Amino acid sequence: MMSRYTLFGITIFLGFIFAVYYGWAVRPLAAANAAPVLLREDYRADYVVMVAEAFHADHNTERAIAALGFLGVEGEPYNPYAFVSDALTFGTENDYAVVDLELLQALAAALLEFDAGFAGTPTP
Repeated sequence: MMSRYTLFGITIFLGFIFAVYYGWAVRPLAAANAAPVLLREDYRADYVVMVAEAFHADHNTERAIAALGFLGVEGEPYNPYAFVSDALTFGTENDYAVVDLELLQALAAALLEFDAGFAGTPTP
């Protein structure tokens, strides 16, 4: 006869197998084309740092502005400086590397030089 521990282990194993099958085959999660606004704040900040790194490589402000457009929300005013400012604040609060913070500052300065009106838009 089976001990109760063996029966418990078999039950847990079968429950796990059923849960995996149900999650992958019966009702898989479909998150295609999700809006960037759904990104967590740390991922948004990391994206902005990557844009700042690309800007540092090519110094193309228009390309950086276009890349930051990915984070824009339809129907709201577009302000790339706000994204960089938010990323800089997040990076400072969460001990980002000094190099990354300098890249963000350089991108912010370039955005202000490109269009000083970016700074006039309040950040949410």
